[in-house]
Amino acid sequence: MIVTLIVIALGVSLTRFIPFYVLKDKTPPQSMQVLLDNLPYATMGLLVVYAFKDLNTSNLLASVLASGVCVVLYLWKRNTVLSILCSTLLYMVIIQNF
Repeated sequence: MIVTLIVIALGVSLTRFIPFYVLKDKTPPQSMQVLLDNLPYATMGLLVVYAFKDLNTSNLLASVLASGVCVVLYLWKRNTVLSILCSTLLYMVIIQNF
């Protein structure tokens, strides 16, 4: 069991660290750089669509309020963790109490 865990950990570590070692002095091609620049925005868009796909009348107000709080807090404080935590807390309080 221990040997299996060590082999798995070594395999995962090697597949994550070898590309950094091999490609440390190379710059990515322009097409890869465009992908690297736009991938976070595409991921956030996908998460927003996924979060709002199951809206119904019972959770519409909570979802809209929590999303608004998330956006406003992020724009105000520029702190992702704070905005996500506060909006999640607000959503849970609204869902549980109303």
